[in-house]
Amino acid sequence: MKIATPKRNYHRVVTANEQGKSVVRSDGEVETYEFKSIPGYRHTLIWVNPSIPDISFVLHEGKIAKLDISA
Repeated sequence: MKIATPKRNYHRVVTANEQGKSVVRSDGEVETYEFKSIPGYRHTLIWVNPSIPDISFVLHEGKIAKLDISA
């Protein structure tokens, strides 16, 4: 007998910075899905980063500076 689990949805708001102002890119529910191999377990994708962010620049004394990582 399969035990039904309640379907939970999560609300996701994605923001961005455009010309120095915060803007909402998307605002809505994100559905969960259930794994057939793990009854009762639900999953949802909340965040995806399509690329590795460049963290070689730092803010130092109010100015952006290139981070020197040479040894």
